[in-house]
Amino acid sequence: MSSMRDLESAEADVLDTSDAGGLAVRGGALRLAAYVVTAAISLVSVVVLTRYLDPGRFGQYQTIISLIIVAGALSDLGMGTLGTREFAQRTGDDRWEFMRVLAGFRIALSFLGVAGALVFALAAGYSGGAASRGGVCFRRPFTDRSSDDVFDPAWG
Repeated sequence: MSSMRDLESAEADVLDTSDAGGLAVRGGALRLAAYVVTAAISLVSVVVLTRYLDPGRFGQYQTIISLIIVAGALSDLGMGTLGTREFAQRTGDDRWEFMRVLAGFRIALSFLGVAGALVFALAAGYSGGAASRGGVCFRRPFTDRSSDDVFDPAWG
């Protein structure tokens, strides 16, 4: 931890300068633009998916995506906030060591989350074929619509 004397002797932070307002506006505009682009891509992907998947297969796709989203949310466990706070507070090699450990921990929790989603899918009665597709979602979504190896109606 840093003492108050260390904080006082530190160089001026960008937030203490007159450049802070412009940086905040540019950052906000960039974040807004990224949000708009992401929303547009999501809209286009929903249109394409609903066009090429029949209602039963689209429902299966949504169920698998929902499982993956829940597993991702549970595997995060607030580590993004923790990483931001610790990155701001730590310095030097200690900062980077903590970030390496945190990244490794997040990767391990992600694997556990996917495994948990797979166990849930199997426990809920989804057959092995549909449940195992959760990591891949589907292999060939737009090639042969009559093929049952993407999703079959019986979750198998």
